[in-house]
Amino acid sequence: MAEESTLTPRQIGELILDLKEELEEIRMEVKLLDGRLKQGDLSHEEYTSEKKRLNEYMKNLIERITGLQKSISKKDRDLARELRQLRNFFQVDDLGNDRYVIYLAAGTEHLYTINFSLDNYPGKPEIQWPAEVLEEMGDPNNFIKALRQWDPAYPTPVFEIFQAFEQYTWNYFNSVQELKDQLREIEGEFVLQLIRDNYIRITLISFNKKEYSIEIDLQDYPDLKWVFPPDVEAILGSASTFLAKYQDLEQKPKMIDLLHDISWEIDKHNKLSFDFKVLQANASDVVTELKLDPVAKKITGFIQGELKTAEAKFEFVADFSKGYPEKPPEITLNPVGTVDDEVIGKLQHYIADSGANWTPGSFFIDLLNHINMAIFKSSLITCVVCHKLFCPTCDNPLYLPKSIEGKTCHVVCSNCKRPYHKHCFENTIRSIGKCAVCMQSFVAEGESGEKKNLSLDF
Repeated sequence: MAEESTLTPRQIGELILDLKEELEEIRMEVKLLDGRLKQGDLSHEEYTSEKKRLNEYMKNLIERITGLQKSISKKDRDLARELRQLRNFFQVDDLGNDRYVIYLAAGTEHLYTINFSLDNYPGKPEIQWPAEVLEEMGDPNNFIKALRQWDPAYPTPVFEIFQAFEQYTWNYFNSVQELKDQLREIEGEFVLQLIRDNYIRITLISFNKKEYSIEIDLQDYPDLKWVFPPDVEAILGSASTFLAKYQDLEQKPKMIDLLHDISWEIDKHNKLSFDFKVLQANASDVVTELKLDPVAKKITGFIQGELKTAEAKFEFVADFSKGYPEKPPEITLNPVGTVDDEVIGKLQHYIADSGANWTPGSFFIDLLNHINMAIFKSSLITCVVCHKLFCPTCDNPLYLPKSIEGKTCHVVCSNCKRPYHKHCFENTIRSIGKCAVCMQSFVAEGESGEKKNLSLDF
């Protein structure tokens, strides 16, 4: 007790905490005695003796703690507890007169030495926040809840204040680095301008070099405020409406991903009108009377192609309302005049295949050119032997359109009506005596050796 009389009130408070910890340890030993007795580690006499000793020791500890508590004020007891908790989590130096220095870290690059005083405890601690903290993040009294809502009647443990500060600064600098990384990504793809502090403008370029601006308020990052100007709202609706579809995602998309989506939606809106302009500027004479209905998202017109016997004209309707530009438009062809059903069937098959290589960057004019070629292909007939249009012997074509005069090399099997070059047919008859398709015999010797006449359709 003589030694205790030389202790300061704060040291006595620390001693009380040590004694309370020791008391808890003794209580745990008493609880374990019952288990040791049941397991046979102690005899009944040993158990009784040890329990009596521990109970006596606890009684002395409680009396000592009670006496010490009466010797100091509640403030000294509470501050001793506060300092014990602080030192369990942080390095703290005692400067005397209830003034201290604490060392905090937010990662390896941000270290802080902070002076604080508990002289007014249980009033709010007086903390001297470093200038770099105030300049970078603002006053912690505003963003640390324990400081903002401090109640002297029920003071928050002081160590929780500094834990909250470390957590906040850690998150803050991680967010700052994350934001810097995101802005670098944006600068790599778009035009980015800093309009004012924490407020940026991104310029998107759509078809025909038309520009659109998106503005973002970064003040409360990662909670961003997106601002759509009127021309963007006319296409996408309000920013809040457009971004609502991302609210339920487990992981928030990055700014660059949202800008990609916004840019793509704008491009889809502009792609059809741009596609039509490209078509008007580059379509050949065979494509006429082009019209665009932007509301119905349809392009109509006429396309003229050449069949093997005559020219043919078709009215087309291209419907862009179903998945364009990711998917090709649905095209309907209606012949102007009479066209064989077989040709129409082949043509529809070619049209169905025409979108196989379509990508979001494809243009409608490429499809029309494919259809123009398909009109020709759908009625194109070649020799069944050489599979060519021009005869390998005389170089004359198998047929010519009616509008063109000239020589042809053309016969048809009278049985199966398949087309041959005349020279190819003659060579086939000389070789096998039969049509190469239907195998009908046209040259055969009878009993007297006579020959049957060739039956040809010229």
